[in-house]
Amino acid sequence: MTVVTSVPTTASAAPVAEPPARFRDVLAAEWIKMRSLRSTPWTIALTTLFVIGSAAVAAVADYNNLAGSHTSVRQPPTSCRSTPFRRPAA
Repeated sequence: MTVVTSVPTTASAAPVAEPPARFRDVLAAEWIKMRSLRSTPWTIALTTLFVIGSAAVAAVADYNNLAGSHTSVRQPPTSCRSTPFRRPAA
């Protein structure tokens, strides 16, 4: 004959609370993630190349724009119709 006995359940210990994540822990986890991804160096290199290239194109365009202008002071428009505020006639 088989006898089934139940083991009395006792109050188990309360789960141990883990300490909250510190900034140092989060920073270490992100550093590990960044170092382990193979695409990270490529992304950083392409972003750097894009920023430097954009700055170079903007500098060349600005240089060409300044080289083409012959006057150092902009002349005001000849017509006042394009301005939203007009001076009253005196």
